Amino acid sequence: MISSSIDKAFCKNLKALSKVKDDDDPKRAKLRTDYLKQRGRVHDVATGKAMEQIHFRVAKPYNTEISDSEPNETLKLINELKTVGFVETSSWFFCEQAIMLANIKPKEIILAAPSWSAIEVWRKKNGISTKSIEESVPEFDEACYTTAGADWLLIFGKGIRRQKMIELCLSTSKRPNWLEQGPDSLLKSIQKDKKGENIRQILEEDAFSNLHVKELAAVIRRNPIVFQQLTETLPKIFCAGDATSRKCEFIRDLFTGVSLKDESDRRQHSIALVRLGSGILTLDKKDNYSRYMECINALAGEVKEAVREEDQEETWILNKVGEEAEGLTGQHLSITGARQLASALLKIKESKNPEATIAAASRNLGMSNVGKAGEITTFNPTQHEDLDGGLIRSDQIQIVEPGWEFDKLVIIRAKVRKDS
Repeated sequence: MISSSIDKAFCKNLKALSKVKDDDDPKRAKLRTDYLKQRGRVHDVATGKAMEQIHFRVAKPYNTEISDSEPNETLKLINELKTVGFVETSSWFFCEQAIMLANIKPKEIILAAPSWSAIEVWRKKNGISTKSIEESVPEFDEACYTTAGADWLLIFGKGIRRQKMIELCLSTSKRPNWLEQGPDSLLKSIQKDKKGENIRQILEEDAFSNLHVKELAAVIRRNPIVFQQLTETLPKIFCAGDATSRKCEFIRDLFTGVSLKDESDRRQHSIALVRLGSGILTLDKKDNYSRYMECINALAGEVKEAVREEDQEETWILNKVGEEAEGLTGQHLSITGARQLASALLKIKESKNPEATIAAASRNLGMSNVGKAGEITTFNPTQHEDLDGGLIRSDQIQIVEPGWEFDKLVIIRAKVRKDS
């Protein structure tokens, strides 16, 4: 397989070459020299020949007529490139040739396309419906799993065909090396799925088993970004249907296996529980989803038991979230947030480290630090408070005390001094 660095360099060369329309432009000579160096790094005969063909195609004069056989030859060339690792190069070339490939059948496009995004570019440029592409894949067709069509179905598909691709991803069936493997592909589709349709399908449809749910939770735990994103998406999914045992088990499975001994993991674990619980409380207007809150409270109790007393100030634990929810307190603070804040204020009196207690509460209310103590950075008056005066933008500074921000809005600027 070709390394990603060779793929990126070759793709960059071809992109630049495609913009040079004048055959006499000196840039062409420079680009050809760079191309020959890249070609020299590839020793496989077939791969080298494919590089030469695509370079010739991009470099040829713009007024060259397209032969009837060229679309099929293009797909063959793209297929040769992607299978040896030129994924970025073949994806770019596929998108460049999308109009020329207009008359190719969707099933052939799925087999040849190097990426789901290339399929989507072809579809949009040629006015093809998503239904046409989806129906070109036979139901229960496992062969599609070994193509970029599976990635496209995970993001844009519906019904039985997407279901089959999800099942294969969760089974960790092997895919070609030039494609992302099943779990990674599923993670990417979940990240792009703002409505949570993939998750909803797995949790609600009979075609999926409890084992699938456990496998899904294990896949999600591998990616902290997707894990945190889901704590905001799941309340909408959970509160849109019945409170089922499968959904409760999914909550437990999602938080199982997190290291409670590691301070960073423990903190993220408790923050995620807070966000999930708060989200459900906000949407649960008629107290229909108390089963979820019981599950979340049990998990929070496990965290509390696992943390030493001297470390509890560093880890925020919700105490029976959802109980005695009298409504809103104040104009801007929910009962959940108010309960956290009140508990923090009570803890301060007995705390050996009151700052740590307040910091933990703030993080679980959705705030985050601006910088770290001792960090060296560039002065920005919107983020930094000049303790001594005289600082201007671009001055090197040292953060004395971190600030706080909420939803990317700086609430308290970090205190800083000029770096000596």
